[in-house]
Amino acid sequence: MKVESICDPERVLTEPVRRALERARVTLLLRHAMAGVFLARCRWVVTTRHPTAGVDGRRFWVNPAFFLGLSAEDRVFVLLHEALHLALGHHLRAGKRDSKLWNWACDYVVNASILEGGYRTLPEGALYEPRYARSSAEQVYADLARQEDRKPPASSSGPSGGSSDSPADSSGSPEAPSDPLTKASGDLPPTGAPATPHGDVLPCRNEDGSELSHAEQRRMETEHALLLQQVAMTCGSGSPAVTRELASRRAPTADFRDMLLRFVSEIAARGDDYAFSRRNRRYMATLPNVILPGSISRGLGRVIAVIDTSGSIGREEVGRFTGALEEMLQAFPGVDLTVAAADDRVHEIHEIPTGTSTFPEDLQLSGHGGTDFRPAIAWAEEQVLPDLLVYLTDGFGEAPERPPAFPVLWALPDSCWSRPPAPWGVVARLAA
Repeated sequence: MKVESICDPERVLTEPVRRALERARVTLLLRHAMAGVFLARCRWVVTTRHPTAGVDGRRFWVNPAFFLGLSAEDRVFVLLHEALHLALGHHLRAGKRDSKLWNWACDYVVNASILEGGYRTLPEGALYEPRYARSSAEQVYADLARQEDRKPPASSSGPSGGSSDSPADSSGSPEAPSDPLTKASGDLPPTGAPATPHGDVLPCRNEDGSELSHAEQRRMETEHALLLQQVAMTCGSGSPAVTRELASRRAPTADFRDMLLRFVSEIAARGDDYAFSRRNRRYMATLPNVILPGSISRGLGRVIAVIDTSGSIGREEVGRFTGALEEMLQAFPGVDLTVAAADDRVHEIHEIPTGTSTFPEDLQLSGHGGTDFRPAIAWAEEQVLPDLLVYLTDGFGEAPERPPAFPVLWALPDSCWSRPPAPWGVVARLAA
């Protein structure tokens, strides 16, 4: 684990701090693999500019004095708390909301989920309200804002110094006095609970500290949705709130072509990265039931496109689907694409040569039987383990109860897209 310091004149990154962070990180990974994966994707920064800890989607920062002052169990709680902010996408969902109220709302949701997930007790002073259990951050925020004894404050600071600004620039150089990490803790939340801040969540920003563009925000949201599904498949959701978040996700309104290109773009951007569907041998002896990431080189990734060739799928739908695949091949000529025809069983399997930019017109696609999604998904799981499986269908058929060990993008025609074939996977509209 690489930990950096952005306030080194005081030599805050001491060996005791490093050991405490490492022990808490390992404990988190053993107890809550999902949370450990999310936090591992961040840069870990030790700084005295923030009184406690926080995340913004790119970094996890922590005050060394605060962290060393906690018990070993509370250190793990802080890491779990911040990881759940990331898993639930709180750094991408604030919008134009008041950041102080948003932080409180997110803390109520995260802490309630931690208790619901089996944690015996929360650290003293942690924000918790039983009535907010099983609520979303947006619902809690609305309730906090409605309380008559408090209006959303004009200040942009969070409950323990957070704000909509980035904690530091990408170079790690000292910032101006307006640095949000230097601000003191905010007032008590509207519930009047004796809050002790344990961490913040700040909106995700660009590396230079500027706000994300609308396109970049959408890209980050898509990447987060894909990562959340991957980690939940391999490590389990690890949290009741994350389970509800996955269940509540509905079909995006984006066109299938747009969603497909986003997914493949995210896979390509990872390059030499971590694969959640492949077991890291280092952990096989100590963690036999947990699939953890291992470093691999994958090029542009392996994509399987399953075309539903049952009797209910017409040539027009198949034509739109192959057209979208052709756009993907043109945008990412290095992608490894396999096309399978399936109805209630798998028929032809076609390997599309790498570098192909035109979808073959003479591809044999047999079928016209009943619809069952399980054979094709089982084949992909047993034989291929792709980075993404795309399934074109009208949604009428049997799907596996459990999601496979890879992300699935369902492509449904306009008339069927609101009726997903399974409670898992991402659904996109195949527009006419």
